[in-house]
Amino acid sequence: MKKWFISQSRKLYFGWIQRKKKMSNGTKLTYVLNTVPESNTLVIVFSSLTLKGKSVYNHVRSLNHISHNRLYILDNFGYEKRGVFYLGEKNKMEVRDAVEELIMEICESESITNKIFAGSCKGGATAVYLGLRLKASQIIVGAPMYYISDCLKVKFGDYLIPMLDEHNPNSYNELNQVIRETVHNESYEGQIYIQYSTNDEYYASQIKPLIGDLKKKNISLLLEQAGYSYHDECSRYFSSFLKSVLAEEIKLIS
Repeated sequence: MKKWFISQSRKLYFGWIQRKKKMSNGTKLTYVLNTVPESNTLVIVFSSLTLKGKSVYNHVRSLNHISHNRLYILDNFGYEKRGVFYLGEKNKMEVRDAVEELIMEICESESITNKIFAGSCKGGATAVYLGLRLKASQIIVGAPMYYISDCLKVKFGDYLIPMLDEHNPNSYNELNQVIRETVHNESYEGQIYIQYSTNDEYYASQIKPLIGDLKKKNISLLLEQAGYSYHDECSRYFSSFLKSVLAEEIKLIS
């Protein structure tokens, strides 16, 4: 009963404060934006995978106390509206293009000069991918996925189906390489903070290869090894890591 009440309260709260906007390509985005006029910093948080139910906002309470602009974007597309890694369906990039447009519009309207991209799991993958493309000042992630198709095939096969173009025989591989190609092709002079656990079942196949490729690109990394045993626990550990980096490394929290 208590869990149901908390869930319903959360749904009502976000239903009240969230915004919806149709972007220039027709994609409608749902998001929460907290603005602080005297700040030129925007912290953008992307949602992680959900095992059941629609996409939800993550790490909102963790950042409630910081006096800077915060943007939380839902990834409510694809299978049962649980997410498409903020990319699109059928190997298209309509969601990515809409998200990038929204971010840049907000940066312009709020005079943002410092962009911080954050998230864990799927949100971490997106923070790395879009952070490199949009030249974020800092990227803060926990247990980020790297090879999307392989990641979804293991436990989330239903999520993968709408993301692939059934008429494209190379569809699986193209989606799988999206983030890796960006890591290899984009130049980046900011800082990336990564929390991970070697006990994470995705460490060897996803997280370790990403870290290795970032190192090859000579991108500045700060790594923290956490003690969780399963990937499903990464989000809980990441909340503390996110607050710690913002406070001790980036000095956003006094």
